[in-house]
Amino acid sequence: MIRNFIFAVLVLCSGKPSLADGWPVEIANRYGTTRIDAAPTRVVSLSYVGHDFLLSLGVRPIAVRHWYGDHPHGVWPWAKDALGDARPEVLRGDINVERIARLAPDLIVGQWSGMTAADYALLSRIAPTLAPAPGQEDYSSPWQLMLERLGHATGRADQADATRDALLARFARLREEYPDWAGQSAVAVAPAFLSAFTARDIRGQLLAALGLEQPLPLQQMAGQTQFY
Repeated sequence: MIRNFIFAVLVLCSGKPSLADGWPVEIANRYGTTRIDAAPTRVVSLSYVGHDFLLSLGVRPIAVRHWYGDHPHGVWPWAKDALGDARPEVLRGDINVERIARLAPDLIVGQWSGMTAADYALLSRIAPTLAPAPGQEDYSSPWQLMLERLGHATGRADQADATRDALLARFARLREEYPDWAGQSAVAVAPAFLSAFTARDIRGQLLAALGLEQPLPLQQMAGQTQFY
């Protein structure tokens, strides 16, 4: 539910997109540099959460990565309006380079996808590929960073900034509305894996944004772990 909350708000805080006119764009990633020569129109989202970011920017991907749930076209209820009449292909399981090539994308994004260096090398031969930012692990990227980089990659940097600011403002309003949360402890868990997400994980970041703190023993157990 915590993952659902943050990405539902992300889509709902989006507004009218504004396109940048400065191309090409170059974005550093942990495997190299992504160069995008023109505004992409056929975007494949390999990130398990990436399509919500794209939809918040007014970009309707031609294919999305399935994580869980049984919703049509891989999109949860909060994003249906943003998806409109688009019908993206739903990609299940591991990254399938041949299947992605058949989609003829002009941008492949996978900031939260488990993409390996070998995957990146192959995918980059198909289209510009946006891997996680330098210094980020497979699933450690903050949502603000992923949104900012997608804004640049799609020519919608101003829209990304506006969406980020609207979401941060909503968090601030929630902290004001529920001041008793400040200093209280909370943790997001994955019962199926008997795991607790760290304060560095995107779920832990959400709890912190609401004024909640991860219990100290869990912080000590996690150490420098960025995921769970």
